[in-house]
This record gives sequence, structure tokens and C-alpha cells, in this order.
Amino acid sequence: GSVEELSNGTSSFKKSVELVHLLILGKKKSDEPYTEEDVDIFFTIAQESAVAIENACLYDQVIESREEALQAKRKTEEMELELIRREKFVFVEKLVKGIAHEINNPIGAAQMEIERLESVLDQLRILREKVAAHLSEEDKELWDTQLGSQGYSIRLLTRTTAHITQVVDTLNQMQKADDGSIHNIDLRSYWATAVPLIEAQSHGDVFEQVPISAEIQRGLPLIKANAAQLTQIFLNLYRNALYALKYQNNKKITLRAAPDPDDGRFLKIVFQDNGCGIPEDILPKIFDYMYTTKGTEGNGIGLNVCRTMAENFGGSITCESEKGKGAAFIIRLKCSTKESQ
Repeated sequence: GSVEELSNGTSSFKKSVELVHLLILGKKKSDEPYTEEDVDIFFTIAQESAVAIENACLYDQVIESREEALQAKRKTEEMELELIRREKFVFVEKLVKGIAHEINNPIGAAQMEIERLESVLDQLRILREKVAAHLSEEDKELWDTQLGSQGYSIRLLTRTTAHITQVVDTLNQMQKADDGSIHNIDLRSYWATAVPLIEAQSHGDVFEQVPISAEIQRGLPLIKANAAQLTQIFLNLYRNALYALKYQNNKKITLRAAPDPDDGRFLKIVFQDNGCGIPEDILPKIFDYMYTTKGTEGNGIGLNVCRTMAENFGGSITCESEKGKGAAFIIRLKCSTKESQ
């Protein structure tokens, strides 16, 4: 601010631009009046203090503006990534529909032929029984060998076509649109359908796939979540686990689910691996946006997205780990109440 008049023991402001702080000049210990020189010194101190305070405020504003700019930049990057993801999704959706159509037609015809071959094989077995009395032991053995071989071939073709059909169904599920809405989900039923999706989407990430050993209690309450986003959480955790297990000999990934002993309103899901673990100094940073320990192999988004999704469900995700002893990601999701069911 600006000051035009000072008097002993008091300050009067005839004109002020902005009052930043107030300095009060008290009485001297000697009770002597202030000289003009004293007042000038005090005026100088007031001016210097005002400049210092204003600079400090400007510095705070710069820091705040910088933080706002960084947040805006992060938001822009997230929007760009989402736009790229959506564009890829549209492309993949069209591609999958075309592939599914091209595969389903011949597979349908093949399955019909397999059923016809099964019927022919059954008729041959009946014929073999009818003519058995007229066959030599050598011919009987030949018949049995051929019937057994053809039966094995038909079973193999049945399993193979069923597997192809399952892969196509999985691809169709992967490209289905998601509106982001939260529903009541039975974890056991969900997990049975989620595993093929997780394994299919992580195929090719590493040299060796590792099966997930699931221990999900029966009779668990329904959880509030979005199935597609929950699959994305587990997919990110699975990929991270595979990366951590890259040089591990005895690879293990487990999922355990039970009511949270600390809060009955939540279901506690522990996704654990016995990989390389996370150092103590890095552990607090792993959910930060754009933070990665994978170098060029990572983008620093996966775990941040996991946390955002879990919190959108009204839950949370944390991690417990020790270097060399694996990592355990603890997901707590809200249980559905009777009113919401």
C-alpha cells in the first residue's frame, strides 16, 4: 500500500491502493517522541515490507498457476489418450465384427459336418456288431482300430471348433461398448467370464502366460462395480504381475476374495504375485500419473487408471510389497445393500 502521513504511535492513510499488512509503531521505552528521522526509517521499513510481501504473494500465484497449468496439461493428455482409445475401439470393433463373421460361417458348417460324421460313426459301430460273427479276429481288430481312430479325430475336431467359437465369443465381448454405469456384480460368476478376456488381451505381452489361482469364497455379497472397468483393473494388475515374474522360476499369481474383516461394508480382493517386488522408496509413487518403472515398456497410466476406476466404484486400491518378496494389490469394493438390489 502507499502511506502519505505518519504520526507518533499511530498510522493514518490518506490514500491506499491496497492494504497488504499493517505495521504499528508503538511508544518508545524512553517515552521520548519519535523524530522525523525515526519516522522516515519506519516508512522505509513499511515500503520494503510491502514489496517483500507482494513478491511473496506473486510467487505463490506463480506456483499456483504452474500447478493449475500442470493439471490442465495432465487433463489434456488424459483426454487425448481417451480419444485415441476410442478411435482404436471403433477400428477394433469393425475389425472384430468382420473376423467373427468370416470365422463363424465356416465353423458353423464344420460343426454340422462333425455331427454328421458322429452319426455315420455310430452307424458303423452298429454295422460292426451285426457282421462280427462273419469277421476274423484280424478284421475285428482292424475295425476296432479304425473306429477308435475316427472317434478320436471327431472328438478332437469337436474340441477345436468349440475353442475357436469361444475365442470369437471372447473377441465379441472385448469390443462391446461400455456406458460406464455401475451395477451389482456377483464376483464368482464375473470371474469365470473375465479370465478368458484377461488372458486373451494379455496374450503376447510376455513369453510365458501364468494361470491365476482364484480363491473366492462362496456366498459372498454382490459388489457395486462396472464389469468392463473391473476387467480393465485386473488386466492391468495381471500384466504388471507378468512383468514382475519375468525372471522368476516358480511363477505364482493368486486372487483371494472375502469380506473385509476391518469393514463389513466392503469386499476385500487381494491380487498377489511372487515376483521381484517393489522397493520401499518407490511404493508410494506407483499410482501417480505417468510414473513407471518399466522405462520405454511402460506408459505410467495403468495403475493410475486402476485407482481412478476403483474410487469411482466407491472403493479403493492399495499395494503392499517388499523388494524380492512379490506384491499384493488390495482392492476394496463396496458391497451392495438390499435396497440397491
